[in-house]
Amino acid sequence: MQRILATLFIFVLTTGCKDEAKERADQQAKAAAEAKSRAELESSIAARVHAEIDAAAADKAKKEAASGAVVKKDMAENPDKYLTYSDVLADGRGGEYGTLSEIRIENKSPYKVKDIKGKLTWIDYPRTSDFLVAMSSDFSVEGALEPGEARTFTVAGGNLSKGTVKRIDNKAPLHFTGLKVVE
Repeated sequence: MQRILATLFIFVLTTGCKDEAKERADQQAKAAAEAKSRAELESSIAARVHAEIDAAAADKAKKEAASGAVVKKDMAENPDKYLTYSDVLADGRGGEYGTLSEIRIENKSPYKVKDIKGKLTWIDYPRTSDFLVAMSSDFSVEGALEPGEARTFTVAGGNLSKGTVKRIDNKAPLHFTGLKVVE
């Protein structure tokens, strides 16, 4: 009888241990599967976040590029908005007209510019009539201006073309008619 009881005890004990081992193995497999699932979910979320960040950065770059193109086009069409002038001087060759000899130009744009062109305009009072006549003379400067840079261009320095100006206090109304944005 003892033998039967001992055999029965060993049978129950090994069956119970097998069930516990199987249950423990199942729990470990389930935990591993859950961990793998969590890792895949986190990886998927991270990938989506990175994709959204990359898309936002690309969109921002496109907008900046488009904005830059718009600004460059506006600069070419409206150079007066981006360039200012001061210190307009004309030489004193006698008479009421002189030759533009010096001008200081400042680049207020965010881009380097070159090949600046402009027009001096003044009102002339003809001696034979009572009406005013608008007169103008073109000029150009050679050289480039960095963003924010101001520089004086002179005929003597060889970087300012001559333009005729009515000599009234050595100042002439002036506007810019063209420029090129340096890429």
